[in-house]
Amino acid sequence: VIVTTSSYGYKTSLFFGDMYRTHGAGGSELIVVPFNQASTSDIKQLVDFIYSKPGSAKGLGWDLDYVIPFAAVSDIGSFATNLSSRSELAQRVQLTNVLRLLGAIKDTKEQLGFNTRASLVVLPLSPNHGDFGGDGLYSECKLGLESAFNRWESESWQDYLSIAGAIIGWTRGTSLMAANDWCAGEFESRGVRTFTAGEMAFMILGLLRQPVRRHALHEPIWADLSSGMTRFKHLSTVNSNARQAIMQKSSAMQHVAREAARDYAAMILRSHSKPNTTVDEGPLAKHKHHFPAPRQYEQLEHLRHLQGMMNLDKVIVITGYGEVSPHGTAETRWEMEAYGEFSLEGCIELAWVMGLIKHFNGTLKATGAV
Repeated sequence: VIVTTSSYGYKTSLFFGDMYRTHGAGGSELIVVPFNQASTSDIKQLVDFIYSKPGSAKGLGWDLDYVIPFAAVSDIGSFATNLSSRSELAQRVQLTNVLRLLGAIKDTKEQLGFNTRASLVVLPLSPNHGDFGGDGLYSECKLGLESAFNRWESESWQDYLSIAGAIIGWTRGTSLMAANDWCAGEFESRGVRTFTAGEMAFMILGLLRQPVRRHALHEPIWADLSSGMTRFKHLSTVNSNARQAIMQKSSAMQHVAREAARDYAAMILRSHSKPNTTVDEGPLAKHKHHFPAPRQYEQLEHLRHLQGMMNLDKVIVITGYGEVSPHGTAETRWEMEAYGEFSLEGCIELAWVMGLIKHFNGTLKATGAV
């Protein structure tokens, strides 16, 4: 499996590494590469990397069985009256360069003579054809991808690519639906089922089974995974009404809570004097670094007879050292060896070394402390 990511880095590598260790089968291979789907050069380099022979020092020499180009850019709040460069970027990622990627794969396979194993492309379609509104060019991108069903025949993709279009329903917890997730309950009550990301992924994986792949060799497959959303009328109106009702209910509950707090302060707190209480907080941490005290020049008088015995320009002097052990630094290790337990300062220092204590500049939500 080759996975592309636009956020390639240490945390991303850890994420996919953990996934591979948990779910990877014997003999399987997972390759993670940085990729920007908005970049034409990245598309060319990615396809070259996959299909070039390993002897070329830059290729895998693979032929893709499946292609799942699901990259997306959220553009919530963009209407036809305020389309921006971000809207154009989203269109490039979700439509233009998806077709460009498929064209590059088809062209490369044609040049290499790979015309007996068509790669199955799962296209991310949507029941949202401008029904929600305020999402930029999202619906135009999804409608544009449907043209691949006709291109498959008119541009002779049959020997190289096969198409399965998945109309993805309401999937909760994704960045594209984050602004509408709190209204999902209203749609559920009206007969539209919403899905978790895991449920939708399970259904999409069903399109990769061999019976589906064999059928896609003869004609593109249209898979409606929207669970009634395609037949739902007046999506925007219902969504706006549900959002307004939730906001009104939330506002009313906030007012009730504030009034209840005022009543409690007036009737309960004032009638009870606060008892004098003392809290034993224990000693606070006080870090100390026990560096050796340097001697004064006069205190080294008894060593003057050694002066001139060697060329100090050629003497190697160790001026510092470092230690990392199961017990942390040299100071924390010494505490464990000498006393069998860490001091309060030692616990704090070891927690800092392990990355459990981090600098935070701002107001803590839990306590309000700065």
